[in-house]
Amino acid sequence: MRNKTYVIILFIILMFQSCAALTVPQQDLSRADNLFSSKKYGDALAVYRKILRDYPGSHAAAEAQFSIAYTLICPDNSDMDYEQALVEFDKFIKLYPDDSMAYEADNWRMLLKTLSDARKENVKLNSKIDQLKQLDIRREKMSR
Repeated sequence: MRNKTYVIILFIILMFQSCAALTVPQQDLSRADNLFSSKKYGDALAVYRKILRDYPGSHAAAEAQFSIAYTLICPDNSDMDYEQALVEFDKFIKLYPDDSMAYEADNWRMLLKTLSDARKENVKLNSKIDQLKQLDIRREKMSR
């Protein structure tokens, strides 16, 4: 009877420990989300990255990976980085293709890719405009 009691107590202790361990990633995720909501984007990114490092196989890691990318495209974020967000959305899709947020991540990825391509094209066009201006200036000087 005594051994049975110890087994039951040990089982209960182990059960509570494992339940507590399962909630830690969610607690970290909640903390990161609160930092994001408070517009503390750098701090939120640090916690999201900590979740990826500490709980790589968890559902919280998938949410953190998506949130990293999303934080990088947030208009209020002074460190907004579309190119890095594209990389992070690509990582999300590669690591979590069956996640419920994969469709949204793919839409963001396509939008960011389109923006990136448009920016590159804009740089090329501006360079050509500058070349044409220089050519026009040279022709005008020659005609004088």
